[in-house]
Amino acid sequence: MSIIQIDSNKRLDDIEHHFKVSAGPGAGKTHWLVEHIRNVLHHSNRLGKVRKIACITYTNIAVETILNRLGTSATQVDVSTIHSFLYRHILKPYAFLIADEYGLDYSKLDGHDELNHSHSKISNWLKSTSQQSLLKGKANILKALDTIQWQMTDSGELFLGLPINKTYLGKVTNISIKKNSYIEYRKEHWKLGNIHHDDVLFFSYQLIEKYPFILEVVRAKFPYFFIDEFQDCNPIQLSIIEKIAETETIVGCIGDPAQSIYKFQGAELGLFLSFSLNGMSHYQILKNNRSTIKIIKVLNFIRSDLTQEPVREVDGENPCLIVGSTKNSIQEVRKLCVDEDFYTLSRDNITAKALQNELDNTFNIDNLFESLSEIDSDRDRKQAVCSSIKAIELVREKKFKDAFKELEKIFPRSHYNISISIEYISTLIGEYDSYKNENLINFIEIIQKLFHSRLTKVSRGKVKEFYENTLYNQLSVCINIPDDMSLNKTIHKSKGDEFNNVLLVLKSEQELDFILSPQLADPKAEEHRILYVAISRAKNRLFISVPSLKVKNEPKFSEQFEIVRC
Repeated sequence: MSIIQIDSNKRLDDIEHHFKVSAGPGAGKTHWLVEHIRNVLHHSNRLGKVRKIACITYTNIAVETILNRLGTSATQVDVSTIHSFLYRHILKPYAFLIADEYGLDYSKLDGHDELNHSHSKISNWLKSTSQQSLLKGKANILKALDTIQWQMTDSGELFLGLPINKTYLGKVTNISIKKNSYIEYRKEHWKLGNIHHDDVLFFSYQLIEKYPFILEVVRAKFPYFFIDEFQDCNPIQLSIIEKIAETETIVGCIGDPAQSIYKFQGAELGLFLSFSLNGMSHYQILKNNRSTIKIIKVLNFIRSDLTQEPVREVDGENPCLIVGSTKNSIQEVRKLCVDEDFYTLSRDNITAKALQNELDNTFNIDNLFESLSEIDSDRDRKQAVCSSIKAIELVREKKFKDAFKELEKIFPRSHYNISISIEYISTLIGEYDSYKNENLINFIEIIQKLFHSRLTKVSRGKVKEFYENTLYNQLSVCINIPDDMSLNKTIHKSKGDEFNNVLLVLKSEQELDFILSPQLADPKAEEHRILYVAISRAKNRLFISVPSLKVKNEPKFSEQFEIVRC
């Protein structure tokens, strides 16, 4: 397939053919897609009141961005994540067809979410699959259950299991969880009408395989099916898209293989490169509308498959490699940016939240929620502490829906009026300053008063030691905030965004290999792609913080970076 060079303002004259657009960071991929949608809306004779364009992207923030850019044109476009689209158009209306086969109570289906594990569900599952002896390793079981995902064999069969790089999680107390038993655990949730995000793919795939007429309905409703960020596609999603594209529906995708960073969700680097449909045209955008010339020079130094061309005629400042503690690096960036904001990007949630709270000494903290779960055997107290802290931090980030989902674990709506949850969280938010820097014993005393002494007091042993030696803000940094809007983000949450000033926080000099020995095209080198995505978010200034750098290695970076030691 020959590649046709275009820019982000190019409109396709022929809208009735499949297409693939590859483009680097800052190329204007979303802009091009929105303009193409407008072009189709204006020229197609295959749209109507019930026949729309489907536009698929991979985050809720991206959905909002596309909807805002479409404006009034959005009424004829169904913009959503792939899970939302499949749930609304395939799973929800047709689940009854396979409900009995999989023990799914479709009458209780109400969206898809993370699954709440409970002792009773895990116990029932282990008993029904003759694995009761594993119950003593519950903490390890939870890690496995949180990691399993639907996967596809070469023959097109789906199975629920651990990713190949995480199979070690299946070993609990020297005994392996039966590989074919994971689906039985999911059925403990399905019989209550609860499904995981990943289950949406499984059920949708099964429905269109067993009942092909569903595909005909989808094609009739959506003569055009466009996918943004296609490099994040996994094999099950790709198979569904290929089936939709077999006839009638025009499929178009846009993405960048060098930004494929969702391996933990099953995405595979090679899928974008190998994706092809009959009559498909392949376009490429080489322009970079985002960054300064000097930042693009670094991006091109790292990347070999395409050379980006700057659109902005702004040379800009040299990217800066700051050597020293994270705290000192932040102070240096504040000084250099004067009154401008800057965004810190880091590899994991704990580091991002620690940066937000300016807790520089917490970078080596593991997920303390896991430690708490293992140490505190009092189920009610443990649940109250964990869900309260999660709800507080979610409310502070204005994630009210997610916060009340957490509160429902303490105050189930079957027993408590919603007003109880509102009063509880309002009180805790109001008293935030009194406990945010104190230990968890202090926090437990506060929530005990609100629970009117229903919680057991912490009296002795390892659990008391843990609660006395762990601060509230140390535990709060372990919370994963969806669609984080703060100035301190994980790299994954920055995807699709751009910022005037970026500080990438690295934990070791070795991580600088993504600059010196880049392997963006290697499926196994996802860490290099993740860091490439991070630095490509910068528009005007780019800073990289690293704790140490050998003096002999300075010349390797001096051509591309200004080096500052602090």
